[in-house]
Amino acid sequence: MKVTKSDIKRILIEEIERDEELLSAIKSLIRKIEGLDISVDYLAASITGEDPMSLGSIQRSLGRGARPPTRRVEPSYKQELEEAIREEIEAMLNEKEARSDG
Repeated sequence: MKVTKSDIKRILIEEIERDEELLSAIKSLIRKIEGLDISVDYLAASITGEDPMSLGSIQRSLGRGARPPTRRVEPSYKQELEEAIREEIEAMLNEKEARSDG
């Protein structure tokens, strides 16, 4: 008797469905993986500047190998920090110049 791939699948499904503890463990693992997937989407979003929900949608529709858009958005705090440093340097130079003139 030759056992086919579909026979093996059917037998595995029957065995899993009979074992409530195994079925419960599989469901629990699936929930944890889904939670991890959401966390990874948020991490990817922080790097790419994309919306985490959009990244999740792209991967659900195109598969896990889908790449997010390649644009990279610099965080706004970088520009704010550069401006604050520039203003502080200008203030220090103006202060030093005022002391030199006086």
